[in-house]
Amino acid sequence: MRDPQTLATILRAFFPTWGSFFRAIVATALSLFILATWWETLHVLKRDFSKDLLEVVLLLAVLFIAEGLEIAYTVLRDKDSEQLAEFDSSIFRDMKSHENLIYEAREWLVILIVVTLTLKTEFTNVYVPFWGMIPDFNGPGVVMQAHLLFSILFTTVPLVWIAQGPAKEYARAYPQKMLNLADKTRVWLLIKAVGFLADRSGLMVPQRAVGLSLIRAGASSPDPSLKSNDRNWFWESAERFGIAVYENTVDIHIDQDGLCRVRQRLLVYAVSPQTVFRHSLMLDSSAIPSSLKTNFVRGYNGPPFNGPISRLEGQLDALVKGESLGSDFEEVSEFCTVTLSEPADGKRAEFQAKTWYEVPEAGRSFAMLLECEGIWKPEALRRVNDIGSYYSASCDYPCRRQRLRVYSKAGVRMNFTNVKAEATMMGSPHPGETERLRRAKEPGVTELSSLLTYLIPGVSYKYSWNTIVDLPKNHE
Repeated sequence: MRDPQTLATILRAFFPTWGSFFRAIVATALSLFILATWWETLHVLKRDFSKDLLEVVLLLAVLFIAEGLEIAYTVLRDKDSEQLAEFDSSIFRDMKSHENLIYEAREWLVILIVVTLTLKTEFTNVYVPFWGMIPDFNGPGVVMQAHLLFSILFTTVPLVWIAQGPAKEYARAYPQKMLNLADKTRVWLLIKAVGFLADRSGLMVPQRAVGLSLIRAGASSPDPSLKSNDRNWFWESAERFGIAVYENTVDIHIDQDGLCRVRQRLLVYAVSPQTVFRHSLMLDSSAIPSSLKTNFVRGYNGPPFNGPISRLEGQLDALVKGESLGSDFEEVSEFCTVTLSEPADGKRAEFQAKTWYEVPEAGRSFAMLLECEGIWKPEALRRVNDIGSYYSASCDYPCRRQRLRVYSKAGVRMNFTNVKAEATMMGSPHPGETERLRRAKEPGVTELSSLLTYLIPGVSYKYSWNTIVDLPKNHE
């Protein structure tokens, strides 16, 4: 037990559990104290607890919707009303035409609710069951009135725990449902009414004047324009295309005579019915493949494409790595046939997976993990110590991530020099993607490695290089 390492292991194992237990005890004790004190105080004052409870619950419900509405609208602000369901689009259009009310009038409504709750819990004295009246604390230089402390607790803890915190979490996860809730409960109409009264009475004039002054002051150095979120773009595109490449990993192993082994692993994610998945490898050379094979192909039925994206990405990352799956995906056995073909030009190898039924099934998604491999005969790449070797890739669907590694066999020192990146679309240069491709290359000359994310459909991404080979001493 005196071993410091053993003691540290015990502490690490014990304190996380103890910390969770302690936090749960504190939250429970504080909740019970507030509720019991409120009930006992109303009982002593001979007020109807059920009536006050109902009024507080209604105020917290309105506050919940008002707090969540701001987050929901902010999440959906850059969307078109046509994208939303019919029952959401009407309130969304109305909110867009009265956008200031969401941020200005809503604040006035929230303040009114907080003030009302404060007045309802403003007592001369407060009482605790089996104890009686709580005395004020008079310490050296500090005076704390018990009834004031209780009022502060009541208008902070329940508001954060029941209304403000959960509302924001729910609105971020389900913004459309929050809009629908605000519409059905007439909270949005209430916000508009409060905004109308505040505006007509002149209460909004000062805040708008201060806000306008701050905006003018910041106009001299405006924020830089930010591009759209790549992650959201990918998943929105995946939904519209119906299919996307989540992971594309390419390993190219080159011998000194130009023979290369290409191994490619693809994870394809589909959200609309598909029956055929095609992929091809192509070399700009007369060397035909000496062997083609599929190492494995696996299919997985997944949940509907409407849940949290972070959870979905975690599951798909686990598929790529071959890790154990959670409950969201289940493997499908014998779901397709795979055929390999070599077109007449001798430069390409096509891998085709044809499913026996349309995937995904109705109301589900589908993931397919495919690893294929091909060996091209010597001089598949241009001769060593020469110029003109290159790797180019393009995808017709959204692609989240592409990993590339080009390297030599053990014992052969191969340097990649004068590496150039080039991205083109329909034969024309694409400067933005060319720069991204250039920055995606990892440093080093003994192998060519890169990691590029969020590729644009239809863009061709190309690395070209010169190859210098230092052959082993026993090479003949």
